[in-house]
This record gives sequence, structure tokens and C-alpha cells, in this order.
Amino acid sequence: MANIQKIIWIFGISASGKGTFLKKLKNQELDLKKFGISNKLKICESSLKCGKTETRDHREMEKEIKEIIRKGMPVIIKFQFDDVNDNVNIPQKIRNIFPSLEHEVWMLVIKYEEMERRWNERLINNSEWKDKPNEKNYKDGTERVKKIVDGIDSGFIKKYFFSDNYDYIPTNSDEVNAIFDEKKL
Repeated sequence: MANIQKIIWIFGISASGKGTFLKKLKNQELDLKKFGISNKLKICESSLKCGKTETRDHREMEKEIKEIIRKGMPVIIKFQFDDVNDNVNIPQKIRNIFPSLEHEVWMLVIKYEEMERRWNERLINNSEWKDKPNEKNYKDGTERVKKIVDGIDSGFIKKYFFSDNYDYIPTNSDEVNAIFDEKKL
């Protein structure tokens, strides 16, 4: 299986497993072929900068992505809400820079109980996390991510994964919509 040069964005709410997913891919703890990637993958390290103590530099990300693409490797990028807002749409901007490449959006979907468990772990282990999880913020955040993913240009391939106990199970948008409709998040 040859590597297809592609740009992948990992979307999900806080504690959905984006960072863990990227670490597992990088450390080859996941079967890359399950995700359509052969044996080489480069994480956009500057996309990992986020949170209350680090700021995200979109120019730095763009430069790093260009460098990775020039080396002929697929690149995977951790999404943050400030990547898409009224003033900026970084995934679309990158797609416009590389129109001939395959562009994908992977949304990690997580159930509330799993998110709450992970969030509480972060409260214990990370001084940056101060807020307690609650269902309203969880549902609002998940719906916000889904709205962004749904609104992304049709030129992006969209894939969905259930994130459960740090396992990533492929699903489809119909299953995700059914969960939203039944409010089983």
C-alpha cells in the first residue's frame, strides 16, 4: 500500500481523545492501515500547541504543513476551535494551497460518561484544567464540532470514529446523526 499524500484534520471536543489518538499514531500503537495510511505519517507538531499556557500560531502551522508535504508524507493536524471562526478557516486555507491533495476531516465522537471520566482525570493530573465537566457544555461542544464538520467544504472527505476507552471505531455520519437525534451523547 503506497502512501497517498493527504492532509488530515482531527476534530473533537476536549477530552475526546485527539491528542491520545495522535500519540498512538505517532508511536505506531494503532494499525495505520485501518485509517488508510501505510507506514509513514507526520504529525503537525505546531498544531499540538493549544490551551491556556500555549498559543497557536497558524502561520507556523502553515509553514510546517508545507514542509511535510514537500517531503511527500501525509500530515495529520489537531483541530482547535480557533482554526475556524468568523475571521479564519485554516482547513479551507490549507486546502486552497494544496488543491490537488486529498483532504480529510476525522471527527472523534465520544459519549458523555467517557468524556466525564477523561475530564476528571485531567482535573487531577493537569493544573490547566479547572472546570468540572457538565452535560450542557458537553452537548454544546459536541454539537458545535459537528456543525463545523458538517459545514466544511464538500471537497473534504469526512470520516467519523467513536472514541471509547481510547479505542477508535470507524462509524458513519448516519450513526452519529442517530445519536444526536436520540440525545444519547
